[in-house]
Amino acid sequence: MIIELESILMPIVAASPLIYTYFRHLKRKKILKSLGDVELVVKPKSPLTKRMSVIIGIFASLFFILLFSMAYTEGRLDIARIAGSQTIMLASLAFMSYDYGKIFVGEKGIYGITKEVFLWDNIEKVEFDNDIKQTQYGVKFYMKDQKIPLKFYFKRSKIEELKKIFEKMKKN
Repeated sequence: MIIELESILMPIVAASPLIYTYFRHLKRKKILKSLGDVELVVKPKSPLTKRMSVIIGIFASLFFILLFSMAYTEGRLDIARIAGSQTIMLASLAFMSYDYGKIFVGEKGIYGITKEVFLWDNIEKVEFDNDIKQTQYGVKFYMKDQKIPLKFYFKRSKIEELKKIFEKMKKN
């Protein structure tokens, strides 16, 4: 009885990050529809985080193959359940690390890292950082009724595109 309950709960607990990621994705789709046409998606990630998500994905698949083959040769389903649940957990963590940190710039505003929507109507001023030595470009957003500006970091290759979008939004 306890073993059966444990084998039922194990995949549910392991799939919980995947379920959370799915519902977060649905919420993000709803917010992006309210932003209008998304003109730019920026992923402020370093090559290290991309490599880590690939390594976690490869490790999850190897872990699954190893444990599932051990379970198949020995005929033990409990090991197969453990292998399946752990693989689901590792795969969902790899997906979450890849998905985190995207910034969406749309017609009506910005949706990003802080998981809030900043509408262009509330943004008074956009200031670009002039530091040449850094790999990422700092952009400050001065909001109405807010003393401290919000600061996002973008890759240098996206700055010209961002400046064009911000100038276009200022005119509207």
